Amino acid sequence: MEAISPREREMAFYESVVGEYLRYGSVDEVFKRHNWDLPISYPGFHKLLDSWGVVKSVGPNNSMGEAIAFLEMLSREKIPLERLYKSLPPSFQTSIATMYRILDCVKRGVARRYATCLVVTPFDDPDQILVAQDVSTPRFEFGKFYGALTLPMTFSKKNESYERSITRVLQQEVFSLDVVKKNFSYEKVHQGVELFCRFSLIDLSVSVYSVKLSREYSDLSGFSSFKLKDFNFMTSKNILEQKHLFRAGVAEVVSVYKDILEDVVEEFSYPINAISQLNQDLALAFF
Repeated sequence: MEAISPREREMAFYESVVGEYLRYGSVDEVFKRHNWDLPISYPGFHKLLDSWGVVKSVGPNNSMGEAIAFLEMLSREKIPLERLYKSLPPSFQTSIATMYRILDCVKRGVARRYATCLVVTPFDDPDQILVAQDVSTPRFEFGKFYGALTLPMTFSKKNESYERSITRVLQQEVFSLDVVKKNFSYEKVHQGVELFCRFSLIDLSVSVYSVKLSREYSDLSGFSSFKLKDFNFMTSKNILEQKHLFRAGVAEVVSVYKDILEDVVEEFSYPINAISQLNQDLALAFF
């Protein structure tokens, strides 16, 4: 067996560290998972991520889908927030104080946080939309499962460039293994991006972009993520017909995108402003 060189061992370690970051979303969490015992310093970890071209996470480390799933349940059950919260298993990470803050933002119609969502399509068919199962969302059952299928989406900073916001989503939820292997390039993966919708979902202001992939990156076998699995392309019609399988807001975003494809919406009106049905339902039920 051929001996592994020190350089190869070093690169393997770096790749594993970058992969752990993409899996857990923060340097602190990676150190925590290793009992604060890693052969790399805290500043060294951040320097490694910068040298690897990783766009770092923003916002809370717990899943965005977790809060959305909870508020879907709240809207469905129409019971006091605290009562529902106490019925959840210990694996639910978002604090009750955070849930109250989110609900207050919904009531006041203001955004507390920002996110970026991508409608990703292959180079040759704008109506084939990339979807996947969100494995980071807890599987709570209140008559049905929540948070099953989703579009790629992550938290963003309020005033950062759209390239940085989109790159973060692509790195964490579409091309994670390419990032680990240092093969990811924002410029290479797509033929164009367009902001077509600003969407209010719980306390989030979500900027929604269409991303047309380049030919080289349009094959399903090339997609990878530590947060999503079972990637597939679905038409907008099929997504809308099976909207009960998707995270809240996905069908509404896809409906706007479908109207654009069918020239129902004039291009000069982009980005379209929309409020999620979840926010409307919560407002009717609790305020």
